[in-house]
Amino acid sequence: MKKVLSLATVIACATSLVACSGNEGSNSDKSVTLSESTEDNNNSGTQDPVSFRFSWWGGDSRHEATLEVINLYMEKNPHVTIVPEYYAWSGYQDKYTAEYSGGMNADLMQVNYNWLWIYSPDGEGYYDLNELSDTIDLSNYSTSLLDAMSIEGNLLALPTSITARVPFINTTLYESAGIEVPSTWNDLMAAGNTIQEQLGDNYYALSKLGKAGMMYLVFSYLEQETGQTFFDADGNINYSVEELTKGYQLLADMVENHVMPAGSVDSNDLDEKNPKWITGEYGGINEWDSSVTKYIDTLEDGQEVAPFEQFTMDGAKLTGNIQKPAMGFAISKNAKNPEEVAKFLEFMLTDPEAVEIMGTQRGIPANQAAYDLLVEKGLLTGAAVEAYNLHANVEATIMHPFYEYTTVKDLYEGAGEAVVFGTMTPEEAAQKVIKEMPRIMDEAMGR
Repeated sequence: MKKVLSLATVIACATSLVACSGNEGSNSDKSVTLSESTEDNNNSGTQDPVSFRFSWWGGDSRHEATLEVINLYMEKNPHVTIVPEYYAWSGYQDKYTAEYSGGMNADLMQVNYNWLWIYSPDGEGYYDLNELSDTIDLSNYSTSLLDAMSIEGNLLALPTSITARVPFINTTLYESAGIEVPSTWNDLMAAGNTIQEQLGDNYYALSKLGKAGMMYLVFSYLEQETGQTFFDADGNINYSVEELTKGYQLLADMVENHVMPAGSVDSNDLDEKNPKWITGEYGGINEWDSSVTKYIDTLEDGQEVAPFEQFTMDGAKLTGNIQKPAMGFAISKNAKNPEEVAKFLEFMLTDPEAVEIMGTQRGIPANQAAYDLLVEKGLLTGAAVEAYNLHANVEATIMHPFYEYTTVKDLYEGAGEAVVFGTMTPEEAAQKVIKEMPRIMDEAMGR
């Protein structure tokens, strides 16, 4: 059986997008440049007409920015016609699956990180972008990110951005309780008790985190404790029942120490809409930095939230900094004009005007040249950027792409939720996951 993944689980400075020197993301050890004017490519009278499809999902602002870039490119390259196909996220994957199965997918596609392994487990399902390296400047991307988007040596997509799970703390609440933001797991437990004593039973050190937020804390804790990620490259669980029990025990301890409410106290899943989060009764969340804006936007006036490094422990074997490519751009293996598609893709990701138009619509750019331009223009601001700069220089693990596969996460999240609701002990939760996960991963990875 072939290995499904070709990435290293542990990398130092996983996003070399921000240099380890910490000087606002410049990378002094390599030269990266934005594309020059495309006037040399505008010889429409001597070039044959080219048409290709470009599909993506998102909200209105992403659609508008992408369409503007498409029109800009076609103005500069009149022989090219780009047919946009854009949708909301809801139902998009079902549509994508149907088109992919029928060989009718667009020439250029926005794809999720885990889709590469769902639709192309052998590495043959998309065009190998290594073959287009004369057009696409791959030196603008960190090696670790390119490895994360590669299967069997084939580069299946360019990463648009990288995101990490980060504690975002309501510093207003902590100031009201008269305590500092905790840096260790022990400090976190102590903070929960102190906040209860100082502010009352309705106030907690963290929010009802939601199933994903809880479990990524568990994964961070276990990485620090064991020096191993949850899955190895082949999708096998790296933990014993005893080790995984310690992870689920963390959730029980957080409930016991008033770090977060028990499931019976607050069963809400959507933190940004939770009244206790909005009014500042909950002291923090553990969220992807690319998604934090929606949480901050719902807060009442006077509540201040800032990103912090992941909670840690003495003798931690790993940092617990978990990252993933947010999404990517792939070219269909059936594309009739892959070189022309690649020209547009490089333009969209590196042309100064295009980069400024696109901004952070698909996250903080993974492309170094684009990142440097946005820094130069003062266009990278806010909590998400602060979080990015915080985690980008910290040793990290790139999460296995099947962490978020529906049946996989349903198992480990469901077990965690049962612990928080008190319907399952940490040991029972660990035993259930260890017993059932091999079958589920075999199905997910097509083995």
